[in-house]
Amino acid sequence: MTLPELTIFIATLLGAIIGLGLIARLIAHITRGQTKELKTLAAAMALLVPAWLLEAINALPSVHSGFLAIIFEPFGLAWYVEHFLILAGVALLVIWSWHYITLRLLPQFYLAVVAIGLTSFVLSTVIFTTVLFNTAEQQALKSIEADVRTYALVLSELTDRTIFTSAAIGARGGLISAAQDNNSDQARDELGDPITDYKVSAAYVLNAGGEIITTIGAESIIGQSFAQDPVAIRVLKGELAGSPILQPGPEAPAIIIRAGTPLVNDGQVVGAILVDTPLDTAFVDRVGNVTGLSVTVYAEQALVATTLRDDNGRPLVAATIEDPEIINTTLHEGKIFSGTSSFASQPYFVAAIPLTNIDGVRIGALAAGLPEQELLDALKAGTQTSFLVAFGLLLLSLAPFFFLAKFLAKSASEAR
Repeated sequence: MTLPELTIFIATLLGAIIGLGLIARLIAHITRGQTKELKTLAAAMALLVPAWLLEAINALPSVHSGFLAIIFEPFGLAWYVEHFLILAGVALLVIWSWHYITLRLLPQFYLAVVAIGLTSFVLSTVIFTTVLFNTAEQQALKSIEADVRTYALVLSELTDRTIFTSAAIGARGGLISAAQDNNSDQARDELGDPITDYKVSAAYVLNAGGEIITTIGAESIIGQSFAQDPVAIRVLKGELAGSPILQPGPEAPAIIIRAGTPLVNDGQVVGAILVDTPLDTAFVDRVGNVTGLSVTVYAEQALVATTLRDDNGRPLVAATIEDPEIINTTLHEGKIFSGTSSFASQPYFVAAIPLTNIDGVRIGALAAGLPEQELLDALKAGTQTSFLVAFGLLLLSLAPFFFLAKFLAKSASEAR
């Protein structure tokens, strides 16, 4: 026996033996009522085992002499029987494989697709919500920072308007002689009622030394000196000037807008007119109604005015700035703060900028805030809508697999 013949003999004989063992196990399963679809596989193996035995016998040299040579010659009886059994067995294997795929593998594939789809849906929803919140938070902080910068521009415009008011009052000729003569009565008569006429909180007439000749709307004592006031210093040098001012108080400091115009006689500054506009809650409320801003004003660390309200409509105020990071960033470093903080123990998205006087000294801060809950409520509505849309798209994408599963279930019941 040549090596090729020996190889064929051993391989086919082993295949037949293994096939017989497999048939025995299949019959045992079938007789116990388990996996009836294995009948087709058992029948295929029952056809292939005789074919492999014939091929093993055909590999023996002895069968090619004598009477057996006629049976095992090419295209002889054994050749036809062997190939018929192989074709029939392979056909049954194909049928069994198709049933196995439709009954076992495709349902598993369907379940895998559904599991992957649901997992992707959950992950994408979580990722989308996280990205949406982070993006919304960043956009909210940018918007709040823009708001507080806008409010700073409003303060600048208010300062210019207060300067114009002081200039309008200072144009009254009688004030020059009153300042030059230190005539308190004449100065008061010339001032009239600036609080009503110009909507200011106080007006002062100073002499050339910075001492108050008369005042309306303030409790300053006549003779008190404004010589150290940063605005008065510039005005008494002949400049039109205005600036936010830190004004000490008996309980807490305040922020006012102070502006002035010099009183000049023959080229000499003989006095000055100063006017004050308060930065109080009434003022920021008026600005908030026009601009839609929610702003809080701090004098140093003390809150002096805010547009924020609690549930009862009262100003949402705290005694001081609660966040040391805001203090350090705005008052100590002179930079813009942007991040999360709290007002009256409520979480807010906050932007704050330092407030400086005419000398560049940091005297307080302007802060704008948005309650975190408002942003969360807006995001909740948005994410609910996007969740429903995404879930609908998921159902549409899984619909073909649903009908495929129904088809497979019907095929399985017919097969059994």
